Amino acid sequence: MKKFLSLVLALVMTFSLVTISAGATEYKDLTDKSTIQYPEAVAVLNKLGIITGYEDGSFNPTGSLTRGAAAKIIVSLMIGSDAASSLTVSTAPYKDVPVTNTFAAYISYCKTAGYISGYSDGTFRPATELTGYAFAKMLLGALGYKSDVEGFTGDGWTMNVAKIGNLANLFDTITSFNGNTAVTREVACQMALNTLKANEVTYDGTTVSVTTGSANVVVGNNKYYNVTNSKTTETIKNDDVMQFAEEHFGDLKMVTDSASDDFGRPANQWSYKNVTVGKYAKTPTFTFTAGTGSTSDTTAQNASALGISGYRIQTGADTYTSVTAIGAATSSGQILHTNGAAAATISSVAGKGFADAISALTANGRKVEIYTSSTTADLITAIVVADTYLMKVSSVNTSSKQVVLKVASGVTAASALAASTTYAGPGSLTVAASDNDNYAALAAAGKDALVLVTVAGTTVESVATPTAVTGKISTVSLKNTYPNGVSLSGTAYKLSKQFYSESELTTSCVSTSVTSTAYTDSYGYVIYMKDMSASTNYILVKEIYTSLVDGKIVYMANGYDMSGNALSLNLGTDSTKVVDNNSTAGAETSANADRVYAYSTANTANNAEYVLIGTDATAVTNRYATVASAKIDAGASGIGGKYFASSVSFMFVSHSNGSVSNVTVKSGVQTVTTSSTIYYTWNSDKQITNVIVMTDTDATTTANLLYVSAQTGTTTNARHSRRRASCCF
Repeated sequence: MKKFLSLVLALVMTFSLVTISAGATEYKDLTDKSTIQYPEAVAVLNKLGIITGYEDGSFNPTGSLTRGAAAKIIVSLMIGSDAASSLTVSTAPYKDVPVTNTFAAYISYCKTAGYISGYSDGTFRPATELTGYAFAKMLLGALGYKSDVEGFTGDGWTMNVAKIGNLANLFDTITSFNGNTAVTREVACQMALNTLKANEVTYDGTTVSVTTGSANVVVGNNKYYNVTNSKTTETIKNDDVMQFAEEHFGDLKMVTDSASDDFGRPANQWSYKNVTVGKYAKTPTFTFTAGTGSTSDTTAQNASALGISGYRIQTGADTYTSVTAIGAATSSGQILHTNGAAAATISSVAGKGFADAISALTANGRKVEIYTSSTTADLITAIVVADTYLMKVSSVNTSSKQVVLKVASGVTAASALAASTTYAGPGSLTVAASDNDNYAALAAAGKDALVLVTVAGTTVESVATPTAVTGKISTVSLKNTYPNGVSLSGTAYKLSKQFYSESELTTSCVSTSVTSTAYTDSYGYVIYMKDMSASTNYILVKEIYTSLVDGKIVYMANGYDMSGNALSLNLGTDSTKVVDNNSTAGAETSANADRVYAYSTANTANNAEYVLIGTDATAVTNRYATVASAKIDAGASGIGGKYFASSVSFMFVSHSNGSVSNVTVKSGVQTVTTSSTIYYTWNSDKQITNVIVMTDTDATTTANLLYVSAQTGTTTNARHSRRRASCCF
């Protein structure tokens, strides 16, 4: 019984690939549309009624095609889906295909036409997976190729199918096609689309075919040739040859010479019965998703790195030049499109050639496509740039069916990253179901989801899910003093051109206590980082003193952490580098005391375990404590335009003989009635987490405060710590 139910389920699933009903899922509504590798093929065949998705709205592009479902696709291509669904059969075509079988009529049609053949035991096995070459054999039969003449039967049939299929362009645009394995649903669609565009053939001459046992001998001069198209208007190609779609789907039209998609890429534009199906970019000759070449390389080196040595570039209606030709800065080449912007022209680099200008366009995570002429293979006719951005679903309005996308929290200032890796994408976008097919995917992702998008102008063209990687920041690599890579738990990643983070990414983020989450784009580059605030630790410095550690005199910072615990940090052997470590501006002086610093294990030198990071009143990240002179009234919500976090704590500092003698930590917002020197720290949401009041004048007069006693503590590096008890209140 289980085997019977499994067979029924398998037949139902395969039937859904080719069944069309009044409620069939349209391509734009497929829930897994973003995962389809061949969208043009699936969309066109869906419009023709040949394929559709499952009842749950998915298409399952990587699922396998069965022999029975393949037969129905062939019949639907030959006579149309409506006529195919009306077919009946009175005699079982094979012993395992009774007349009651869902695919009996289609299998019978294909058997009679010679498109398919069964097994030697008299079975057809309709629920069995179909190989790519077996499906190609069926499609070639539909185009008019004779199986007996072309050797599609007997030994070596797959080799003959592969040869003729390649000549007929059945495998065009399919990545790494393997005809000996089961053909997937989306690959089958691409093969069927290629069939629609392929030339029909017929034969002349006389042929005699003799079969003896397993041997087949064909005698004669029968040879195929293209069928002539005598129609006044050709709908697929204007070449006087009959393409399959021109005979079987006269209302299906493809415009290719003058069409371009929203990004400006040369495209195929399809329509059926005067209703637009869509525009689909052609396959580029070259595609780059990483930085290639360099402005410091020679033109020849850049051309070689790009693979365009020997190519020419269109610079006018009748003028062509080599990409390596030396030109003036004003020399301009073929049309350039960037993220759907209006067409521009690419200019050669002064004293160099166009290869240098093309090389400068490439970057990590940015797709740069180069298109060449369909008639002149070495002529570059268009260059298209498409960036990937990471954005956050800010809101989903199911009533108006609109999704608002915004940049995730904490965009790093442009000055913090090199020009080649500075986020330059949209700040906010609205996606409406009425005019954008990506609404469903974004709405399904839900509020606060992080998504990868490509954008043409202000229109979201694609949506994908980033990959999250969580680990400790072990390295931040630099190029020309700017970050260009990061390692999480020892695994290295390069940064995308459109990288940004919730706080500044610098070498100071490296710490054994930091666990951050990075998001990678479709090409594997880190495009966004968050949870970096854990890298920030603060110390209220009581004094800087020297100590003997492992036989060396080192500078130590003695003070308190933000919970009031005693803390000692080893700052190394160089008195000029106790602050910011590698800066001579950080010389040890008495002024280092009675101040709040961030500290880190990153970028340490001179045998230091830690580095102090100086206070920066203008900082916009969460790495610093800001110093100010202020008082805090009862009911105050914040300081300096920043708001108190719900978990904010106040540290009141007592002094004796001009030095810190004690600290008292109190939870919640406190009142400071007189203007005092205050340090405050904040998190990645720019909420104040700690307030350090450098005088305790108010501490003894303010009533009804919750006092949290400070506890004795040590640094995480116990070997160099120095225990000192805090005086408790």
